Amino acid sequence: MGENSERCPQCGASVSETAKFCNECGARLKILVPSFPAVQPEPSVVPAPPSYVRRFGVVQRILGMFFMPSQAMRDVGLRPEYGGVFIVLALQIALLIASISIVMSKFQVTGTYATQVMGILNGILGVAVIIGILLVFLRWLVKSAIVWKVCDGGSSWSFRSAASVTGYAYIAEIVTGLISVAFTALYFPVLHLDVSNLEIAHQTLQTYQSQAMTLTVYQLPVTFLTLVWKSYLGGVGTHYGTEKMFSKAAGISVFFVLSLIGVLVNFISIFT
Repeated sequence: MGENSERCPQCGASVSETAKFCNECGARLKILVPSFPAVQPEPSVVPAPPSYVRRFGVVQRILGMFFMPSQAMRDVGLRPEYGGVFIVLALQIALLIASISIVMSKFQVTGTYATQVMGILNGILGVAVIIGILLVFLRWLVKSAIVWKVCDGGSSWSFRSAASVTGYAYIAEIVTGLISVAFTALYFPVLHLDVSNLEIAHQTLQTYQSQAMTLTVYQLPVTFLTLVWKSYLGGVGTHYGTEKMFSKAAGISVFFVLSLIGVLVNFISIFT
């Protein structure tokens, strides 16, 4: 019996395994169908969503805050970086120095101790510049940390994202700073201080302080508009930085409250 044969169940004769009938007795035979392993369907693979590709460079991001703030802050929130932030902070410091220099140029001190008084004033303003520079960076870091924790929304976003969004939102303050510098140069009064008579000099300083406070109040509308603009930028950036897990409205509210606290602290320091 060959390899490809079997016996007839009826008569026992050797028959081919593919034969339908026995050659000897004519009995009907069962045809063996070869079995093959079942083919398992391949599991369906869901393609991962494409990663976000940065659209704007640093300069485009900064300019975008004026012309297309939503797109620019979305780009910042999804692809954070510190380069543009440091440019914004550097501009703030430059405006701070320019403002102090303009105020200093309006001081005209005369009298017996004019040289000594000007030396003291220059020293005070120098210290004020150093403190102001440190406060610019400190305020950014503290506010970024608060935004990072408060606006997380379960997204576990990074401090880098929060710091980038917060830093770029300060672009609104650059506009305020430019307006403040121009306003100071044009309208801030000149201080004529005669230090020969200390009592008169003290009265002159009090009058000058009152004038300065009045001019500061005139800038309140611009300050409020800047606060709203900065809050909007921060809210949009936070929304996208947290992958939309923190709403725009909530982000705007957080930035508005933090900015309002900063404005109040500034005014308290000026009026006290």
